Amino acid sequence: MPSPLFVSTASSHKPSQDPESLPLVPNSSSPSSSSCPTPTSPSDQAIDYFQPPRRTPLSSQLYKVRYYAAILMAIIFSLVAFLVGLSIRSKGMKSLEGELAQWKVGEWNGVGGAEGMWDQKLGDGEKPDTYGGENVFAKFRHHDDLSTLPSCDPPAHPANPATIPFLPFSCTPRTFGSISSALPTYVKYNGPNATNATYEPLLLDRTALFEGTGLAVKRVLKRAIKSHLYGLNRLEAQDNQSLVSYEDEEPFRILVLGGSVSDCRGVNRKTECWHARLLDWFRRTLPLEGDLATPASRPTDLRRVPAHALINGAKSATGSAFFFYCFEEEMRHRGFDKTWGKGPDLIILEFGVNDVWTPEDSTSRDFGRLIAYLRTLPSNPAVITLESASLKTALEFPLPATAEYYHLPAVHFHDVPLLSTKNALFGSVPGLPSNSTLSYPDLFLSDWYHPNVRGHELLADTLIYYLEKQLCEAQADLMRTAQERIADVAFETFAVDPKLDVGRRTEEKLLLLPERPLFEPFRQYKKTPFEVVKSTCLRVDRTENLGLAKENIGWSRFWGTRKKGFLGAEEPGALITWEIEVGPRGEVLVDWLRNKSPRLGNVLVYLDGEIATGVTLAGWWRWSWSIGIPTIVFSNVSPGPHTITFELLPSNMSTNPSRGTAFRLIALITT
Repeated sequence: MPSPLFVSTASSHKPSQDPESLPLVPNSSSPSSSSCPTPTSPSDQAIDYFQPPRRTPLSSQLYKVRYYAAILMAIIFSLVAFLVGLSIRSKGMKSLEGELAQWKVGEWNGVGGAEGMWDQKLGDGEKPDTYGGENVFAKFRHHDDLSTLPSCDPPAHPANPATIPFLPFSCTPRTFGSISSALPTYVKYNGPNATNATYEPLLLDRTALFEGTGLAVKRVLKRAIKSHLYGLNRLEAQDNQSLVSYEDEEPFRILVLGGSVSDCRGVNRKTECWHARLLDWFRRTLPLEGDLATPASRPTDLRRVPAHALINGAKSATGSAFFFYCFEEEMRHRGFDKTWGKGPDLIILEFGVNDVWTPEDSTSRDFGRLIAYLRTLPSNPAVITLESASLKTALEFPLPATAEYYHLPAVHFHDVPLLSTKNALFGSVPGLPSNSTLSYPDLFLSDWYHPNVRGHELLADTLIYYLEKQLCEAQADLMRTAQERIADVAFETFAVDPKLDVGRRTEEKLLLLPERPLFEPFRQYKKTPFEVVKSTCLRVDRTENLGLAKENIGWSRFWGTRKKGFLGAEEPGALITWEIEVGPRGEVLVDWLRNKSPRLGNVLVYLDGEIATGVTLAGWWRWSWSIGIPTIVFSNVSPGPHTITFELLPSNMSTNPSRGTAFRLIALITT
């Protein structure tokens, strides 16, 4: 039994009435005609330009008559030409001239050429519709010209042939009441039965700080569309037990990188978290064959069955810099490098809260480096930046001092969309009007940092609204491609073909990487080869790496809140040393925990046993936020092997007002 997740394009987009049973109506282009059907509901007023044109019973029958008549007359012409050739040989040129004279005056069986044939078939005075001139055979190739048929569609309606849209929602703009879009998420917030009518009407439109061209996003969405259409074809042909996999019939993989918001703090990660809602939306909007609801209905295990997959790489108390320097180490540790196949298709970055705590210049630099690195992955993914709102940071920092504005230079430089619920809620227009039934704390947990269930819903809808718009553009692109392909084929309606109309993955057009780094001035005739910064990341907070220490006195594995792991020490004088390999950039970075705990103190870190050149790191700061930030501690270090030592300082050297001495390490990084 077919899965309910799959909806046939023929049924999901079929008009409420059978096209053959629609009544004849006067041509809408006629000034005197005004008998088009009157809409009975707001949704009926929308004209979907992607729907196939209507056809009346009379026009369908005439079309069939003309089609078969043309085939018959072509055969007659071929036979007559053959007989005339034989006659030429036997009668000579004189006889030929006589026959040609008879042809010209229409004396040959009373038929006056091609136009006469149509007169015989259709009757006296009945002429076929014309398409672009007098070429009769063009009518077969462009059979759907409805210029002479009654229609209520505007003149701008595309001619023919008609392609069938495959999305389960309409992409046509609507103009009833306050609604200017038919997209489901927009209607959810603004429609007559809106469940979120307490928000400012243009809330969703204010979430896009930078949309970019959307080329990369549409490119990877077409991958999902291709697998989706292959699944529909299998369903309609009832061949899901086939052992054959089509080219590019792949799973669609979504990778999430972020902090505790994406780690689903305070909400159910399977049903309430924003990316759980995103995954559910993909499964409902573009269901793949492997998204079947019941195990019994799953196809054979002898063939790879594609499905939507979400890879949650989020890590609490972490900003974008960590993932730039430690991406490979983190993915390898979690086993994602072995389970994600060809790699992620779509990557969502959520650092709208954690990146606000780092210096502005390093945030823009490291975030841009992360985007550049992700763009070089073998799977050629698209990247979207999704910024979560925080009521606490909104009350403490002005907008220009928040992550979105630190991220803007990088997203502009790399053409990456930036969507922000923070800008929508706390921007120039308040996201909650004065008459709203909600207050801002209603969107957050009690700490005012993390979104609650309602806040996660808004975060998911922000992303889904953007993806709906990109899907509509991708669908329009594919329908245009199908239209060009089928322009010379005579059928009633056409569906986008996943093999013929959706390009091959190996032939995707990719955006070129920039010709210079983000912070390098423009040089008119000089191109700097783009180079991704390579780093080595040692996660010292992991038990398996503790044994790699060259010397260890008093340091051990610690667990923090919400499964945060650290390498820590409590007693002054505790010392630990590692051997490290410094790369060509000569940088040594340390990632350690910073928060307002009275227990945290200071540590002295030095290279190659040279205490005099050591640097003091402080674990305590005045902010109430707990986070790890990779920070450059040593630069211009000679490439090659070195040792690095951490020594816990006594309470009289602690910068903590409470004179704490504890310290928590996360990672050592070299470039």
